[in-house]
Amino acid sequence: MTIDLNDKNIVNEIISEYNLKIYQDDRFFKYGQDSVQLTRFMYLCEGIDNKENLKYIDLCSGTGIVGLIAQRIFNFNKVHFLEKQEYFAKLNELNAKINLDLPSKFSILNLDINKLDKRKLKELELFGTFDIISVNPPYKKNNSGIDSVNEEKTIAKKEEENFLEKLFEVSSNLLKDKGRLYMVHRFNRIQDLLYECRKYNLEAKTIKVLTNSNYMPKLVLIQFIKNAGEFLKVLKSEKLGN
Repeated sequence: MTIDLNDKNIVNEIISEYNLKIYQDDRFFKYGQDSVQLTRFMYLCEGIDNKENLKYIDLCSGTGIVGLIAQRIFNFNKVHFLEKQEYFAKLNELNAKINLDLPSKFSILNLDINKLDKRKLKELELFGTFDIISVNPPYKKNNSGIDSVNEEKTIAKKEEENFLEKLFEVSSNLLKDKGRLYMVHRFNRIQDLLYECRKYNLEAKTIKVLTNSNYMPKLVLIQFIKNAGEFLKVLKSEKLGN
């Protein structure tokens, strides 16, 4: 599927806080508060000192919103985006070209996480090279809920079988020692997250819960650190929309 900016389904949003213009497709999955909250959480944990030379990659990047906001916050010299679906990778590339000054400021990796083993990552010169990873992955389990009316939207919202374990494996292989992985996910998946991460030497270090309007837990933000100790910090929860 090609991108036609004259297509009525292609819309753009101005995110004035970060001086970004984001093209999205109304027919498919679009970014929400979870993406913005993920970058704010990264800022809470990281601060902004001396980040421009750190290597950073955004997994399951979609239209690129998380990586683009992160670049605005941290001024990374280069942002790597990894997206499985070719159409979203093209949208991601379009958004990166519009919002980043030079082609050297970004790279688009149209790759399937499920097919990235150590050998492949070493071939791509990505193994053990990143300081920071962000990911806003599909939330729903493979065998839950009803599929969306189009395949692209289903893939964006529903994980494949064993995807979560593979995501932690690939993230660990991408990270340097003491590298950080930042993730947003449904709160009701927290047991799965904490179980799977330790298989690949990723320790949950900081957690923040986002609640719905009734103050019930809805999303969880987690910072994982590779080869870190067991101490866990829990931040004050926040209501979504604030």
